[in-house]
Amino acid sequence: MPCMSAQTDPRSLRILIVEDERDVLDMLEEVLTGEGHTVITALDGKAGLDCFQRQPFDIVLTDLNMPGISGLEMASRIKKIKPSVPVMLLTGWDVGLDTAELAAKGIDCFIKKPFTIADILLALDDLCGAGQKAVEAL
Repeated sequence: MPCMSAQTDPRSLRILIVEDERDVLDMLEEVLTGEGHTVITALDGKAGLDCFQRQPFDIVLTDLNMPGISGLEMASRIKKIKPSVPVMLLTGWDVGLDTAELAAKGIDCFIKKPFTIADILLALDDLCGAGQKAVEAL
């Protein structure tokens, strides 16, 4: 599936969201676009990696368990392509790894589902300094 883009303010973060649950993907896209970010979405790891290789991104949000390429594999590949891009892992599963092990696999931030919008915005602020405006408004 091709990358899908919601264009916003060019000074915003460019965020790639890779999530195979359409409801979660749509919600994240709507909220983050509403916060002024440019959001590109992909429904699986292969499409997400294709998008990442074709366009610049400031951060990647990915699910863990997806068809084909898992979130951990995708994070590892992203870090090989561009190590400076933070990767946020979103999952309802118990990963079974501590923070150091996740970092070794390319994960900069781990958020357990179900999460709140505030969780995502705080993590964006932590990783990119971009969510503070939204968090203060909550």
